[in-house]
Amino acid sequence: MKFLRLHYIYLAFIIIFFFIGYVLVENSSGGGAFDIVHIFLNYQLFEKNNLLIEFPWTEYESTSLPLYYFITSLLFNFTDSLELRVFNLVIALLCFFIFYRTLKLVFKNKTIFFKKHHLLLMASTILLSPYLRTSTFWGLEEVIGIFCLLFSIFYFKSFELKRSNYNLLMCIFFTCLSFYTRQSYIFLMAFIFFNLIDLKKIIEKKNFIIIFYFVFFLLPALYIFYIWGHVFPPHSVIITDRFKLLLITNIPFIFNIILVYILPFTFFMVKDTYKIKDLIFSKKYLFIIFYFFNLLLLNMIDIPSNGGGAVSKILIFLFQKGYVFNLMFSLSSTISFIIICHIYLISKKLGLFFILIIFTFLNIAQVFQEYFDPIILIFMLVFYPYPVLNEKKVNQFSLLVPTYHLVFLIFALIYYYKII
Repeated sequence: MKFLRLHYIYLAFIIIFFFIGYVLVENSSGGGAFDIVHIFLNYQLFEKNNLLIEFPWTEYESTSLPLYYFITSLLFNFTDSLELRVFNLVIALLCFFIFYRTLKLVFKNKTIFFKKHHLLLMASTILLSPYLRTSTFWGLEEVIGIFCLLFSIFYFKSFELKRSNYNLLMCIFFTCLSFYTRQSYIFLMAFIFFNLIDLKKIIEKKNFIIIFYFVFFLLPALYIFYIWGHVFPPHSVIITDRFKLLLITNIPFIFNIILVYILPFTFFMVKDTYKIKDLIFSKKYLFIIFYFFNLLLLNMIDIPSNGGGAVSKILIFLFQKGYVFNLMFSLSSTISFIIICHIYLISKKLGLFFILIIFTFLNIAQVFQEYFDPIILIFMLVFYPYPVLNEKKVNQFSLLVPTYHLVFLIFALIYYYKII
């Protein structure tokens, strides 16, 4: 009863804190005030022009496919950015609800029993995401991508439980819709595709149906890429070409950003502590090589002050840029690599996810924390190997995850509001 009451009080606090952030127009991931100007200009561009007839793509100030603007301009007639913020608020609250429903599916057949109050609190963690909050509070376009991603995973889990054609169709539909919100969601398409397709029986009717659905839903994207002459809009390509093929200098930054999200989950892998030790000793030369490879990469580049993730900013604050920073940043990147290797051994789905998301962001000019937030949190909570969780730690698990992200959010607010 004590834990039940505590969970609901905590849940109420998170929801109230979310609405307070909305009223105060919180900017916990930075850039909200700058981005909303371009967002509303893009919205007005779609209001005034026909998408199919001589659309002025050179004036489109975004790097993403235009699903957000297509939906908002089609359904609404906003007069200012406040109305976009209200629309995003509704979408964000729906994200919380969909995430909760997805977690209910996850634990439908699990031996470890999470009750309703556990799942509600775990799902509410998404409302502590600095990126979701800023996108919601400022009326930014990215919130619709998180919405589609959650629906994609919901129908994927539904398909695992009930292999109906409807669940398959909706899973692929929302997966492709996610891609229409941001091209980096190609990792999600690859993840869903490889989990749906039967590689042991390539020549099979189900495989052809899956491929047909993907191709059919992606035809409009291919048409838009043809018009653009690129996978990014003309305006963004003129200013800066974000696509960089296999930019290996992103590796330390990608692994350090991932570390922020996987760290709290490692505390509960108590049953697998000896396996982690065995992994470190059996693959020690691989991890040593990875450490020095990171060190070499960091010595080849200028450490960016903008972007790079939370760990980078913390270490710059503590040590400034230089050799000590490179040593510590390489160490934290290697710790992340070790944890990811262990996760791969106990959860092939999560292992595939990390391989795909790492590869995706190796092809981006500069890596930002917001690209991974709250995506890794969502995947970890949905695909986390719960059998390794100590059943006595269920209450602690459901409390620690939001608490950790609350602390992360507080530090993000301190950083962006320059409180220290």
